[in-house]
Amino acid sequence: MIVEWEVTLDCNFKCEYCVNSRNSALSQPIFFEKDKEKVFKFIETLKEKYPEEELFIFGGEPFAHPFFAEIIDKLNDVHMKYIIQTNFSLSKRVEKINEIVQVSVHPTEIKNKELYISELVRLEKLIRKVDIMFMGKISIDYYKDLVKVFPREKIRIVPVAGFKGVDVNKYLFEYNKLRQSIVGKFINFEHGDRSFDWEKQMKGTWTPKGKPCMYKDKYILFDPMLRSYSCSYRENHEICPHDHCFLM
Repeated sequence: MIVEWEVTLDCNFKCEYCVNSRNSALSQPIFFEKDKEKVFKFIETLKEKYPEEELFIFGGEPFAHPFFAEIIDKLNDVHMKYIIQTNFSLSKRVEKINEIVQVSVHPTEIKNKELYISELVRLEKLIRKVDIMFMGKISIDYYKDLVKVFPREKIRIVPVAGFKGVDVNKYLFEYNKLRQSIVGKFINFEHGDRSFDWEKQMKGTWTPKGKPCMYKDKYILFDPMLRSYSCSYRENHEICPHDHCFLM
């Protein structure tokens, strides 16, 4: 079972290509559950239902959550395996929690490249993987700097969603061409081609997180209010049992 939790949709970045959205960009914000006891009970339930699964925690920016440290403490208390997806801009908070993370690098949002990379290097032991969002040369430059200090297998470049005023087909064509070129011999890219047509085909038959409906018994995604996502739309429902829930 793939178990994911958008712990908060609050984020200190404003990436225009963000596929997870953020409260500042949503017409109806989805705020996090403020009742700590309810959150802790939710974590206990996750551990009970998925004792051997690794919980994938992301956002928004998880470390922007006001009591995220307590959430991590609770996950540790119940011995729940987990991985945290973070933009790593709040590295001091990452350090305090001292847990394994997966980093998404957003070059256009980083104000001080040297400081950002130095923090990645300083906390390298906490990092499982580094994904650099592809935006052309700036992303390649980040890769070249990071591969000097990180094992190559830890770093990869991944395409992002659409930009304002950018031809998505052209963008993805250029990305795929670069990935298949000689550059791919020494730069790790996300596996497989991306196409705008493929993205369109997902609508209505795939979940908002790119998991097909046939995964209904293998995948579940919870929002910041601890509700599970439906299969085809970004709607939220109370935790199962429900006839549209993934746990059914």
